[in-house]
Amino acid sequence: MDSGRMDRLWTFIAALLLVVISVGAYTLYQKRSAYEQRLEIQSPLPPATAGAARVHIDGAVKNPGFYTISPTRSLQDLIGDAGGLTGDADTNNINLNIPSSTEKPQTQRININTAGSWLLETLPEVGPATARAIIDYRTRNGPFNNTAELLKVKGIGPKKLERIKDLITVN
Repeated sequence: MDSGRMDRLWTFIAALLLVVISVGAYTLYQKRSAYEQRLEIQSPLPPATAGAARVHIDGAVKNPGFYTISPTRSLQDLIGDAGGLTGDADTNNINLNIPSSTEKPQTQRININTAGSWLLETLPEVGPATARAIIDYRTRNGPFNNTAELLKVKGIGPKKLERIKDLITVN
């Protein structure tokens, strides 16, 4: 082959490679753009429940805490959600407190007599070992009569009790 033909052949091969690379790059770009669009994540807000409100139930119920009430639910439904009444419940004296919009919501307390390890571990400075020690203590000695009894649990001293006392209950 003469050198002129070789030059044309190499020019043709180079041009063909340039076209193939250009088409491939364009195809990859289009696929990448479509892929990125498919990966777009949106977190829709849950639909608002008309007339629903959060209600805090405490006192002589088995599971005090926050529950949702709507116009179709009764007080009896809420008491059922809270595990029912305890034996000493006085149903003739029910308190209802509707806070103003400027009041700070009351923190739900963790019942150290019924809470599982995972829930106890949400307390400040209470890890798996301390949570296990609380559960072991109440298993051996029965339920706590008051929060100060936590001082009898290995791993809980006065400083730790002071930090968690407003977050716990024995009711």
